[in-house]
Amino acid sequence: MKLLELRFLRGPNRYARQPCLMAVIELDHGLPASPLPAAATLLLSALAGQALPRDATPAHLAGALAQCLQRAAGCTTGFRSVQQEHGLPHRCRLALGYQREELAESALEYAMQLADHVMQGQAADAGPALSSLRLLAKQHVAGPGAAAINRAALARRIPSQPLSAPEPLCQLGWGSRQHRLHAADVAELDRMPAQAARQTASALLDTLFPSGSDGRIPVIAVAGTNGKTTTTRMIGHALRLAGLRTGIATTEGIHVDGQRIDEGDCTGYWSARMVLEAAQADAAVLETARGGLLKRGLGFDRCDVAVMLNVSADHLGMDGVHTVAELAEVKSVVARSARRAAVLNAEDGHCVAMRTRLGRGVEAIYFSMDHAAPVLLRHLAEGGRAVYLKEGRMMLASQGQFDPLLDVKSMPAALGGHAMHNVANALAATAALIGAGHAPELAVAALSSFVSDAAGNPLRANLFEAGGIAILVDYAHNSAACASLVKMARSLCSGRLRAVVTVPGDRRDCDLADIGRVCGAGFDELLVYEAEPRGRPPGDTASRLLAGARESGAGWMEAEPDVREALARMLARCQPGDMLVFTCGGSLDDLIAVLRPLFPVAAQAIARQVK
Repeated sequence: MKLLELRFLRGPNRYARQPCLMAVIELDHGLPASPLPAAATLLLSALAGQALPRDATPAHLAGALAQCLQRAAGCTTGFRSVQQEHGLPHRCRLALGYQREELAESALEYAMQLADHVMQGQAADAGPALSSLRLLAKQHVAGPGAAAINRAALARRIPSQPLSAPEPLCQLGWGSRQHRLHAADVAELDRMPAQAARQTASALLDTLFPSGSDGRIPVIAVAGTNGKTTTTRMIGHALRLAGLRTGIATTEGIHVDGQRIDEGDCTGYWSARMVLEAAQADAAVLETARGGLLKRGLGFDRCDVAVMLNVSADHLGMDGVHTVAELAEVKSVVARSARRAAVLNAEDGHCVAMRTRLGRGVEAIYFSMDHAAPVLLRHLAEGGRAVYLKEGRMMLASQGQFDPLLDVKSMPAALGGHAMHNVANALAATAALIGAGHAPELAVAALSSFVSDAAGNPLRANLFEAGGIAILVDYAHNSAACASLVKMARSLCSGRLRAVVTVPGDRRDCDLADIGRVCGAGFDELLVYEAEPRGRPPGDTASRLLAGARESGAGWMEAEPDVREALARMLARCQPGDMLVFTCGGSLDDLIAVLRPLFPVAAQAIARQVK
């Protein structure tokens, strides 16, 4: 066997609610995958009295051995699963619970060696592995003080996490409700007998977190294929209007109380942790993306409200996710983490299906662009709450009452009712705020003042003007997002619709072709550039996009690898009244640079927004 990949999923994840090790294992092609030799059963029985199913593979054996070795070294592990990789019969994904990362990794290495010996008919002696792991288990063991504090925090459901700096030692609670303990606090407990340490730790937490407080700030997590960043920013804008110092994490960075504290794509485990560590944060809104979930798991054990916007094809063929159903399973981790309410798209079957996986007592609040959606109507008939669109107005259904909230044309982000995908995002944001206990008036005030421009929501339906040419910039990077973009652009444009587009190269060939077909059918003229090949040879991404575009469109279309040259060429083809659509750029710098010599006033206006 060969270990191809190993990750530690430190939060709730695709495989389990608890942390687990995930390993991709390549089996020996020269050996049958099953059945296992009798020596495998004997070895497992000798270690822990375990048995394996009849169709078990060497990966099952390695997982069972790794679990046995950890337990024999004194670490409890309550979870193990093995899944065959899609389309690869000799490749498996093993998920294994653990307590200590370094011990779990060593246990897996020893387990794979033992399994190989068994499969090759060689003697397999677990003794040396056990001795080594037991020695490792004695190292870096938390003292009685830290153990007592962790036990007391767990009993009160207070989140506890070690801090990277030597001092303080650990954080109890989140955001502005946190308390940090120093080495001196723990050292005093270390000198006490175990029972006294537990009692003192319990009394300490009762002082730090009185009246049964769990030290948690309100957390809203936003997931889905498209619309996450905008919805997160809408909710964050509302909470700041409510007077809460709000931390948000998105693909555009981390902001706490309006101040940027980190840049880049901040939608994973460490970014969520950074927001929750911020002592000035009274609330958190966390964009939670597929990639972060698969790499490290959730950065929190639970949230107050989970928002599930939609699930459609994107990033398939990566990280063991090959179908939209599997993608929905990954994203459902966020919905299952909700403890107060889950906001679900009534028009998306994958989102609707997540209702059955919500925790006990968690409210489902639907949102819908179609006031006659069957799922919505059934939910309303049962007395459920929902936010939906009817005759151009956002409506709130609650306890049998149906109240209008606002006309979508009064929402700046809706661009006069042309950006209907932002109306959907606004419905979800409103439902999330209501699910978190806020008054609907807060959502109305927020959506009436939230602007999707380069300053407040960069690269998301940003509309500019230069010399009578409308310029629409958006980060659309999958077929569903591109279809929404085409619809919005057509609604806004009275002239010719010209586009400069690209997509990251790590998408499947069929996905690139699909995106190309959407763009070919939707735009009058098309220039395809390349920005992120991600393993593809130069020109390959553009050629596949163009091949798809030529299947559905008859307009002028070419490839131009350089983004600035592509923008300059397409601008030269535009006339006043036309619209230029620019997709998937990493920033507005390229657009500004191209506009500066041609339309300096427009370039300066965009640059001011970016600053």
